[in-house]
Amino acid sequence: MPRFAFTLVELLVVIAIIGTLVSLLLPAIQSAREASRRSTCLNNLRQIALGVLNYADSHDEKLPPLWKTDLPEPWENFSWRVDVLPFLEASPLYDSLRLDQLPLATANLPAVGAQLSLFQCPSTPDSPRSIDSIGPPSSGYDDLSIGACDYSGIHDVANNEGETSIAAAWRSADEVLTEGMGGTPADFNIDRISPSLRIMPGKFNMIADGLSRTALLAEQAGKPLHYDRVRHAEAVLPREGTWATAEFSSFFAAGVNRDNLTGIYGFHDGAIVVMCDGSAHLFSEDMEAEVVTALLSRNGDEIINADDWR
Repeated sequence: MPRFAFTLVELLVVIAIIGTLVSLLLPAIQSAREASRRSTCLNNLRQIALGVLNYADSHDEKLPPLWKTDLPEPWENFSWRVDVLPFLEASPLYDSLRLDQLPLATANLPAVGAQLSLFQCPSTPDSPRSIDSIGPPSSGYDDLSIGACDYSGIHDVANNEGETSIAAAWRSADEVLTEGMGGTPADFNIDRISPSLRIMPGKFNMIADGLSRTALLAEQAGKPLHYDRVRHAEAVLPREGTWATAEFSSFFAAGVNRDNLTGIYGFHDGAIVVMCDGSAHLFSEDMEAEVVTALLSRNGDEIINADDWR
């Protein structure tokens, strides 16, 4: 009885067909994975925002303070995220922190080294990740393992020239701004909130533009490394980027995904922002800078259309 087998030509045709199918399916698989990561990031920010809102409900509508003390450096202060931990089902971690000591004191290193998936976007390179040093070499905070964070509170907004600061959700009515060094985002020279006044919490009743049109939280993924719009990473002085220590600079309202140290930045096509009413949105990279400024500020009385950002 004759036996049949594939000829070489038939085998090559089958291989070519399989290769074509794989090339067609692979982008779809990668796209589905990225959509899943983006959805996780959105849910992370939504949960954190809910924790902030619950904190405010328990504290006379006050947001948690950006910094815990008037010490001048961000790594010397616990961040607002620490205050929100009990509202994120992380009370044991909160209870393990020695709030009477510096965040990076030896007694706090086990706690601040915790990897909290809620604070990291899975699309960020090397996620989940830790930060091994913070501050200048003279600070002595190196050879560490501190849990990273990709999400920041919107506290202060610099205009397109990097000169004028506009009040955002987290800034208290009594805060003043110290004069910065001027310059542009590329120089990382943005006005800084006076360290002695960062401990003053903002309140939701200060938000004149409406809770649904004022940003509360946003992605600033990848810190302390500096990423520009083409995803080029560059090492800079590591001032921030952990969930435990305070934030440093203002937001520069120049657009989305242009600079992760001074603006809204995610490793998606766009970046996630949560408004003060708890709603989460994907801000497009094509969004006009004026629209970004309007949504980051709390009392600018700007008139914008929903089609401009939703």
